[in-house]
Amino acid sequence: MVEVRELPELIASLPADHVEKSVRLLADDDFATQMRSLINERSQRLFADQEAIDCCVDFLASLCAEQFKAHA
Repeated sequence: MVEVRELPELIASLPADHVEKSVRLLADDDFATQMRSLINERSQRLFADQEAIDCCVDFLASLCAEQFKAHA
């Protein structure tokens, strides 16, 4: 989803990178505001890209499957 929106600043390649980016979003108000603005501005790209939609559906289905397994 961040690739479709062209937001490489939010793409993490390693778990430590994910933590670093998350901390930056929480600690740097200007960066968070900029990212929020870009996400909102580019959000329609997700709905125009069938591959992005399919990825979202697959992700949500996997969450449901995990929850089902946990409660079975």
